Amino acid sequence: AHEEQSRLTELSTDVTNAMVAYQSLDATLQHCAEAVVWRLDAAFARIWTLNRASQVLELRASAGMYTHLDGAHARIPVGKFKIGLIAEERRPHLTNTVVGDPRVADQEWAKRERMVAFAGYPLLVNDEAVGVLAMFSRHSLSDNVFQSLGRAALEIAVVLDRKTAEEAIRKSEERYRSIVETAAEGIWNVDSDGRTTFVNQRMAEMVGLAPEECLDRTGVDFFFPEDSPMMIGRFESLSGGNKETFDVRLRRADGSGFWTSVCAAPILDDGGNFAGILNMLTDITQRKQAEDALRSSLEFNQHIIESTGDGILLLDTAGHFLYLSPAAKELLEIDDGATQAGASWLDSWCGPDRQKLELALAIAASCGSGSFEGTCISASGGTRRLDVSFSAIRDSGSAAPRLVAVVRDITERKQLEAQLAQAQKLESIGQLAAGIAHEINTPIQYIGDNARFLQDGFGQLKPMLEMDKLSAEYREDAEYLFEEIPKAAGQLLEGVEHVARIVRAMKEFSHPGPIEKTAIDLNHAIQSTILVSRNEWKYVAELVEDFDGSLPPVHCVSGEINQVVLNLIVNAAHAIASLAGSSGQNGTITVSTLHDGSWAEIRVRDTGTGIPESARGKVFDPFFTTKEVGKGTGQGLALAHTAVVKNHGGTIHFETEVGVGTTFIVRLPIGRT
Repeated sequence: AHEEQSRLTELSTDVTNAMVAYQSLDATLQHCAEAVVWRLDAAFARIWTLNRASQVLELRASAGMYTHLDGAHARIPVGKFKIGLIAEERRPHLTNTVVGDPRVADQEWAKRERMVAFAGYPLLVNDEAVGVLAMFSRHSLSDNVFQSLGRAALEIAVVLDRKTAEEAIRKSEERYRSIVETAAEGIWNVDSDGRTTFVNQRMAEMVGLAPEECLDRTGVDFFFPEDSPMMIGRFESLSGGNKETFDVRLRRADGSGFWTSVCAAPILDDGGNFAGILNMLTDITQRKQAEDALRSSLEFNQHIIESTGDGILLLDTAGHFLYLSPAAKELLEIDDGATQAGASWLDSWCGPDRQKLELALAIAASCGSGSFEGTCISASGGTRRLDVSFSAIRDSGSAAPRLVAVVRDITERKQLEAQLAQAQKLESIGQLAAGIAHEINTPIQYIGDNARFLQDGFGQLKPMLEMDKLSAEYREDAEYLFEEIPKAAGQLLEGVEHVARIVRAMKEFSHPGPIEKTAIDLNHAIQSTILVSRNEWKYVAELVEDFDGSLPPVHCVSGEINQVVLNLIVNAAHAIASLAGSSGQNGTITVSTLHDGSWAEIRVRDTGTGIPESARGKVFDPFFTTKEVGKGTGQGLALAHTAVVKNHGGTIHFETEVGVGTTFIVRLPIGRT
């Protein structure tokens, strides 16, 4: 017991000595932690201080078997784990049975290291926790030890409070001394009568005198006479307790003048009475000359940053935002709070793309540059395809660089690439269809010509045959042939004409045509498209045409509009097929045109399933489809939207009701746009 009391007395002495032996707070706390280990034979001891802004306990001292200040216990939120709970509850946690204590989470570690006792104390100042002292021991601790540690915690709290205040005062004094000694501005103090009481070296140089030669001089010695009325008014305002900022010319000892910018503040004595003025002066003669050029340069650079389409980010190596350009904020839908809160860009990426970003950050940090391409999730939940290039900025003597990221939105480019691939595929199909149509056309002409010959020839042959001379056996067959052969020839010619119409429609539809807008017969173009698409709808729907005969020629790219109508008819057929599969009944597709002032309107109405509410906002998005795999690419309506809205200055929208059907309305300007 005597030995224990001796060690506890030495512990108290060590803590007291630490208050005066060390100037820095970290050194003082480290000495206290080491004293707990030395005097109490502790396995290790640690001291955390509270960061009030973040409510996080930060590890400041560690002694014994663990001396590092980083790791899992370097930052502990108040209320979390045993240390955070001690700070939150402002009560000690003491135990001689670490193994089995519910607040000691890692029981395997406790058993392996043979830990027996734990003591944790809040460091309280005015009943508020400012930190935590904690220790583990491989032997049990007496009540006397627990009490002594509690007193030591109180002393450490006092040390912490005092050292924190001392550090703040010392830093403030150092800053003030540094400002005065190294200031590029002139510092000029006058008393309540306007007489100079102090100037720094810079102020003396500005007026062309030694510092001591400036003392006891008044403003009359430094101001030009024409400025005296203004300066008297400034002095009266300052003596009334106001601060003043202004530009004024000062006079050098040789009589020449120079421009200065003055920031003046009243000096008050202990009683709050006006005692003088502190003036901070900057020579702005050259600045005034360069001001216009500088302003123009700043505006130019700012314009470049704000008008560039690429976002510019500054990140640390862990991906936390340090700066975002206006374009980056708009692109990522992130505000200034993201940099203040230390948000991480990694949170905007998922799965393989997040891993690619982590790898690119690591490569840029080590090699100086890196890049990758991936899909980012914006704050609103939308996605963008981004191309990101990293460059490392390494400060002198700093091991951890900052990373500049130039972010380019390539979403539209990727969509256009997909659309181009689809368009090239459709163009190839169109060329193939045109070739097939051409090859079919010649034999169809042979068939048609020969069918007409047979029809005409049989008509001439019939009168030549004498039916009454035929036997009864052959007469019945002849009468049948005389009746049916003309019908067969007529049906053959009708079929040939139908094939010929299909061939003409295929040639018109697949012909590339001019890429510029020309006046076309929109009704005729739509009829050709309906004929070409017949195989898509004839088994599931009846197609009704309702064309406005008064519709004038419409200026458009015929190939693009044909493709738009084809996509809408095919989609309508698929929608009806989905419904017909369950009901067994065919539906109706109605294609109509309307002359509406300076607009031509195309409507494609179906009696299909309708568009569900959840999909209505996405129907024009590239690659979005509600069809089964292999049934659609999700490009049809995206291409239609691009063709109508971007390429023709028109509009495309839809009206839908689930279970009733959908109508797509395309409006095109009739004249040149």
